[in-house]
Amino acid sequence: MQRLYQLHFYCEKELIMPYDVKIILIILSVLLVSACSKSTSPGEILPGDNVNDNSDIADGGMDGSADTDVDSDSDSDSDGDADSDSSVDGGGWQPCTKGDDVWIVHKAESVGEEDNGQVPVNMANGDTYFLDADNKLTDVWTDMIELSIDNDRHVSLMIDTDTDIILDFEVPLEGQIESLVEEQDEVRVMMLVSAAVHVLYKNHPCFDEFYDLLLQAEQTGDILVVTETMENGIVDVRPPVD
Repeated sequence: MQRLYQLHFYCEKELIMPYDVKIILIILSVLLVSACSKSTSPGEILPGDNVNDNSDIADGGMDGSADTDVDSDSDSDSDGDADSDSSVDGGGWQPCTKGDDVWIVHKAESVGEEDNGQVPVNMANGDTYFLDADNKLTDVWTDMIELSIDNDRHVSLMIDTDTDIILDFEVPLEGQIESLVEEQDEVRVMMLVSAAVHVLYKNHPCFDEFYDLLLQAEQTGDILVVTETMENGIVDVRPPVD
């Protein structure tokens, strides 16, 4: 496992490469470390998902271009003003809090120095959460958070609400919704920044709220920030932070 960390730090500190390639290598190191530290196999992966979906944020999210398949009429009215009735970016949006897991999806501002076994992660909105220095993934997560800060990207943190300790970290996808395909137990989500199929399970406590946002964004072309884990599929959907 130490060799995996060495590989990660070599890729991050020594190699000169674009951000998208660098973050893909880092994500692969996270997957390898996670696989080595778990005694059970990860959740089922859909056919065709032979790479971590988080890498798609680097592949599609950094080029700044929108797919031409999206109808330009859905983005704005004919006079150039956005339709406030259909946009998901309204200030009245509130995160769904029905589930047991609490995800904080925001832009981080800085990562502080370790103090008493905790590494503070300062968010752009003024909140602070903490990485456990004893967690074997903390060094990798720290580097990925700092990369996200450097590139003005969101981070997704699952936290313990009693201690503000970060329990899980994900790199969310940021982009437009290409299509939604409803199945018996799930909705399959295609995003323009990703070639993978992303799954929203209907048994998720926030399914209705997430599905409404996805459906609305599919129609309007608005950007959404989508957090997904290998074990549970899509766990958070929300508009981006300005």
